[in-house]
Amino acid sequence: MKFGLFSLILAATVFAKAQTPAATPSETKAASEMPAPAPAVATSVAEVAPKKETPKEEPFQFFGDFRYRQQMETQAPKQQRSIQRIQARFGLTSQLHEDLKVTLRLMTGSSANSGNQTLGDEKSPGMPRRNFGLDQAFFDYKPLSVLNIYGGKMPQPLTFAGKNQMLLDRDITLEGLGLKYNQPLSDEWSFFTQGGMFWVRENYDSQFGEEQTDNFLNAIQIGAQWKKQDWTVLFGVGSFSYTDLKDNPPANITSGATGNGNTLDINGNYPTNFDIEQAFIEVKKKFDSWDVSAFYETLKNKDAETLNKAHAYGLIAGYKAWSLTWTQEEVQKDAVLGVFTDSDFGGGVTSTRGQVWSVAYKITKKVQVQYTVFKNENSIDTIPMDYDRTHIDLLMTF
Repeated sequence: MKFGLFSLILAATVFAKAQTPAATPSETKAASEMPAPAPAVATSVAEVAPKKETPKEEPFQFFGDFRYRQQMETQAPKQQRSIQRIQARFGLTSQLHEDLKVTLRLMTGSSANSGNQTLGDEKSPGMPRRNFGLDQAFFDYKPLSVLNIYGGKMPQPLTFAGKNQMLLDRDITLEGLGLKYNQPLSDEWSFFTQGGMFWVRENYDSQFGEEQTDNFLNAIQIGAQWKKQDWTVLFGVGSFSYTDLKDNPPANITSGATGNGNTLDINGNYPTNFDIEQAFIEVKKKFDSWDVSAFYETLKNKDAETLNKAHAYGLIAGYKAWSLTWTQEEVQKDAVLGVFTDSDFGGGVTSTRGQVWSVAYKITKKVQVQYTVFKNENSIDTIPMDYDRTHIDLLMTF
C-alpha cells in the first residue's frame, strides 16, 4: 500500500497528458511558414513607450485567523458548563515556481482535532503561555492544469458533503502524500479523483531492531460534477482504510486517547480494523441573491459486523452577508474511528445522533459572528443521554 499512491499519480499524469492534442504536421508547417511581423518604428518621441519597472514579486504571503468563542455545554445528568475559548492560526505561503508552492502554518494547541485553548483552563491555570504547534507544512506541485500533488502535513484533499466531519474533524491536517485530479469532460461535466496515503503511526521495534507494520489511512475518492447555468450537482464514492488497527489500543493511535465511543475488547484494544465505504451527493442552486444547497452522505465500516453505519444530510443557504446551516446526523458506535471524528458533535464521540443549527453574519469582509446550536444524544446504542452545546463565535481573518 505504500507505493499505491505513486502508481495513482503516474496514471493520472499520463492520462492528463493524453487529453492534450498534439499539433499535426500540417499545423506545425503552417506555423513555421507564417511571416514574422515587421518591427514597429517609432516616428516621434511621443510614440516611444515609456520604460516600465517590473513589479517586485513578494517572496511570502502571510495569512491567519483568530476566533473568540463563548461555549455552553450540558451533558446529562451534569449541570451546564460555561467556558470561553480562543483559537489562532498564522501562516505563510511562497510561490517557488509557477507550478510549485510551499505553505507553512502554526495553530494553537497540540490536539490533532482541535486548536481550542480554554481560558482559565483548570488543567493549566494561572494564565500560562499557550501552546502553538505546526499545523501545516506542505508543498503543492501542479505539473498539469488538472493535477495537484501534495506532500507533507496538509489540509485534507478530500470531499465531504456539506463539509460534514463524521469521518474526519476538519481541524485534522493529514501527513504524507496526496493528490487531486480534475478532468473536464465537456462544458457541463467533469471527472475527479483524489486521495492519498497518510501516516497515522510509524512502528519499529528498537529493542530488537525489527520493522513492524505501520498504521496508515489510505484514502481514495472518485466522482463527477455537473454544472449548468445556476445548477451544480456533485456526487461520488470513497474508500478509507486504516491499516493494522486491530489489537492496538487507541493510545497507540493518538497520545492519551480512549475509545471515544468505539468498541474495545477486554484488553482495551480495537477488536477490528476500520475499512470505511463512503457515498455522497450535493446539489446547489442559485436563486437571485440566494445560494442554496442540499447534501447527503453515508458511511459504512465493512470490518465491523454491527453498529457500523453513519449518515448526515442537511441544507445550507446563503443570502448576501448571511448564511444558515441545518444538519441531521447519526454516527453509530463503530462506523468511524472515534479519535478522529468531529470534536464538537456529541462531544467528540461515536454512538451519537442529533441536529446542528447555525447562523452566521459577515460584519465586514474579514469579521464574522456565528451562532451554533447542537441538540444531540449520546450512547444511542444503549440508553440515550441528552447532549446540548452552544457556540457564539467571533471570527477574524487577516
